[in-house]
Order: sequence, then C-alpha cells, then structure tokens
Amino acid sequence: MLGPFTKSAQFPFNDWLLTAMTGPTSVSALLHSATMVAAGVYIFMRLTESLYAAHVINNLGVEIMYLVTVYIGLLTALLGALFATMIDERKVILAGSTMSSLGFMMGVTALTPFIPQVVNIGEYVVPLAVLVAFAYLIVHALSKATLFLVSGHLIHVTHTRFNMGNLELGRRMKLAFYATLAAAISLGGVPPLAGYWIHAAMDEVATETISVVGYGAYILMLLASLAYVAFLARFTSLNFIKGEAPHTHEEHGKYPLMVAAYTITGTAALAALAIPFVLTPHVFIEAGVDPIVIAIGVVLWIIFVVALLKPRLVI
Repeated sequence: MLGPFTKSAQFPFNDWLLTAMTGPTSVSALLHSATMVAAGVYIFMRLTESLYAAHVINNLGVEIMYLVTVYIGLLTALLGALFATMIDERKVILAGSTMSSLGFMMGVTALTPFIPQVVNIGEYVVPLAVLVAFAYLIVHALSKATLFLVSGHLIHVTHTRFNMGNLELGRRMKLAFYATLAAAISLGGVPPLAGYWIHAAMDEVATETISVVGYGAYILMLLASLAYVAFLARFTSLNFIKGEAPHTHEEHGKYPLMVAAYTITGTAALAALAIPFVLTPHVFIEAGVDPIVIAIGVVLWIIFVVALLKPRLVI
C-alpha cells in the first residue's frame, strides 16, 4: 500500500505533488488528470478487485488496512481541497485539487470490504465502491485535463503563473471561460451534471458503511466536497470574473490548438453526464434522487455561486 499512497500523493506523502508543477501544460494535463498520479489509485482498484475475487477482502488484516486507507484517503481529500482554496498559483491550485480527487478515489475504493453490494457489467462482477470510484476517475480525467489546458493558455496570455483575469478577459477568451465553467460544474458535484450523480453514489456508499467505519468518514467526505466546489468557483472567478486586470494580453486566437484542445475536453466533461445514465443507472440515479443528497447538491450550488461572486475573503 505504500506504493499507491506515495504514487497518488496520499497524506502524508503529498508534498511532492504540490511542488512538481514545472512541466509543460500539456504534460501536466495528462499526468494530473488520468495517468501518472492516478496510477496509484488505479493499482489500488485492481488490487481490491483481486482481493474480492479471491474471497479474502474480509480477512481481518485486510479490513484493518482498508479502514486505515478510508481515513487516509478522505483526510487527503479534505486537505487537498483546503490547500487549493489558499493558493494563488494556477497550476498549484489544480495540483491541490488533484490531491483532493485522488483522496476521494482512494477513500471510496477502500470502503469495499464494508459494503457487500456488487454490480454486474457484462461478464464482470465489480464491487460497488470500486465502480463508483472509477466513475469519478473518468469525470475527473476529463475535467482536470480541461482546467490544466486552460491554465496553460492563461499563463501564455497573461504572462503570469498566478490568478489574474477580469470579466473583460472572460469576454475576450470566451471559449476558455466556457471550458473552465464546464469543467468546474461537471467536477464540483452540483446538480444535474455528472459529478452530482457520482458524488451522490459516493454519499450512498459512505452512508451504508457508517455502522462499520463510523461517522468520521462521511463527515470528511462532506467537508471535502464543500471545500472542493468552493475552490473550483474561486479559480473560475479569479481568472475570468473578479480577478485583477491582466497587465498584458495577447490575442485569444493566437493559439488555436490550445483553444481546440480544452474546448473538446470541456465539452466532453459536460457530456460525461451520460455516464451515470448508461453505466448502471440504478446505482447513480437512485442515489441522486435521495432528498438529503438533493439538499446537499443545492448547498453546493449556493457555495459555488457565492465563491464566484466573492472569491477572496477580505478581513
């Protein structure tokens, strides 16, 4: 487990991820969204599948290790989201969000021994918690790649690594603004986009396991979700709505390949709404119509709008 913990930047092995942001934007988009850092979580998912298939997932030693991993993962999710709300460097903010998302995936996957439900997909039998975590990985990949690609374009245009951009910049960079907003609402868990249904299923899995793992895991997941949607809105606002006016500005159309890339991935993030309805809808849709989950979704929308309008707290 030390391999997945360090590969996927789980607490306390997370510092390297927040400081490893010197690569080109396209490389960052690939590595942070779906490949390098997600490899640890993916290995853990496959390990969980293997332990389940071998009927040893409920051995005492395995359960203890998984219980520890639940809390490490969800603590990482909360810390990553909080880091992202306090940082002003664009790509480091997104690195913090990657850390947080990986924590969600790790923590939810680790709930597998404590929830007996499985899902049949073709010839495969997949533990419910693994399926939900993997669905989150897909939406995260599309949304996070979009945000990194937009961030790279903003760095080119504004000549700074830090948040900078007002509504005038948003009007000039309409497609970048669109892609950022699409990725933020798809990943943030606000209804009715893909992230909402997946967060609803995560909430369902956490609720079902409260009697075994305690309320701490559910509380960590809820707090992390609230902080997560706040920094996504903050990132959007400080670069396209309420941020400082750029000192320099290059023409939006000067980098057509950049624009095409994040427009496609941002649109794909919105289209990921189809995933919960196509991939075992009884898991995601039934969870999403729960009144408590709907109420949480409304709260997330309120936080998102407030953070858009007030991205900085001035004391």
